[in-house]
Amino acid sequence: MVCGWQIKLWHSSVRKGFDHISSDSSNHDLKEEYEKIKRAGFYIKYEKENDFYCIAVPLLNSAAHVIGAVSVVVPNCRYSDALRTKITEKLMETASVIRKSL
Repeated sequence: MVCGWQIKLWHSSVRKGFDHISSDSSNHDLKEEYEKIKRAGFYIKYEKENDFYCIAVPLLNSAAHVIGAVSVVVPNCRYSDALRTKITEKLMETASVIRKSL
């Protein structure tokens, strides 16, 4: 897993679109994951084998449908609750700016 920012947009397939931030396994219910992300407004996943966190916020269109996600991957050694909060806030700001330009 590479550290850095990612902005991802997709069209019709929410299940396919969320694959990049929810790649647990084929038996994982991505529909349930999508609903969780939409309700919470953000998504945090810990990759134990790689010792990384992935934080993502959904991009919603005016009809409140998820059309993409803005995500960042950070190494666990630099990760704290305060940093998670700041990163999540920045991602939400970025998602808001992107949404206005769509």
